[in-house]
Amino acid sequence: MSKRTINAAYNGNSKILGIWKTDHDGLAFQIAQAAANELNGIWVRQGMIASNPRLSDLAKKEDSAKTSAQALPKLAGMRRQLQIESDRLNARAASLKAVTPYRDGDHSTVAIDLALAQRLQSMTPSQRAAALSQVGDLRLRDAVLRLPADLTGVPVEKYAELERQAIEQNHPQEAVEIEELRQALHDATEVVSNAWVEASAGVELDDRVKAAGDAVTAGSLEKAIAPETAERIHDRVSKEEGEETEGESDNEPR
Repeated sequence: MSKRTINAAYNGNSKILGIWKTDHDGLAFQIAQAAANELNGIWVRQGMIASNPRLSDLAKKEDSAKTSAQALPKLAGMRRQLQIESDRLNARAASLKAVTPYRDGDHSTVAIDLALAQRLQSMTPSQRAAALSQVGDLRLRDAVLRLPADLTGVPVEKYAELERQAIEQNHPQEAVEIEELRQALHDATEVVSNAWVEASAGVELDDRVKAAGDAVTAGSLEKAIAPETAERIHDRVSKEEGEETEGESDNEPR
């Protein structure tokens, strides 16, 4: 697996936005590249503003921030698309059955599973861990994955590990593909988040939250503020916008 960097560059300077750690070059990679290109465009436009002799220093600062604010909704849209793809991938992963579920009338499998669960419950934590670490004891593993955790005494973390192992064994090709896609989405999210940080420099927090479009996206992009803070700011900005719109419509001639 080759690692590549995704950069944004302008006027001889280059900024690494993220490391691409997978060979998968699908939608996530396209979004990551689009985020880097968007940042490039912002820097080019800001460079033109900075080199304009007709503008005062204050005007350059204001125009530069305005340029960034106008581009931020595009980056926010990329972040939302990545979240949609992540949700789809999680749903696909959840659809993979780690073990064969109980069939109607299959009382013997249920009885065996319950007997194995009782055996696990009678063990000490160290004995239970040793029993579950036996690679060849697939029957015990399957029983654990079919039954509720409170019947087996298996910790949540261990349950997740057993489930992952079972899926990798029963669906090897699809499991590998899902992990590659998950890594690609993670890498792309990092690129978009870093592009957001670079692009939003000089933009007021309220304007950044507004540009994000919704509180969830704002919370995922604004790492320095708590999600509830992002939600509070978003609600306030949305309310202020609504009041301004109502005021404008009231003043219209009839």
